[in-house]
Amino acid sequence: MKLEPYGQRVIVKRNVEERSAGGIILPDDSQKTGLLGVVIHKGPDCDFVNKGDTILFARFSGFELPLEGEYRNYLVMNEEDILARANAEEELKNVG
Repeated sequence: MKLEPYGQRVIVKRNVEERSAGGIILPDDSQKTGLLGVVIHKGPDCDFVNKGDTILFARFSGFELPLEGEYRNYLVMNEEDILARANAEEELKNVG
């Protein structure tokens, strides 16, 4: 299945911490979901971000896709819910 957003919506792959600070692999329900993500697809009316951009978004932004497999940990959100764009993830590493 391929999803393409309409209008000013983007599909974002959320960064998820799968290991604890001590290196223990966390089960799905214990994983920390980050406030950073990568734009996977963008709608035709999006002006601010491009595919592949790392973005910062608010904690409760977007709609989490209830799909397993390829689209697990993906969000669909409006472009206006994006707080910032970064050229490199290191710039926002300490956020969240």
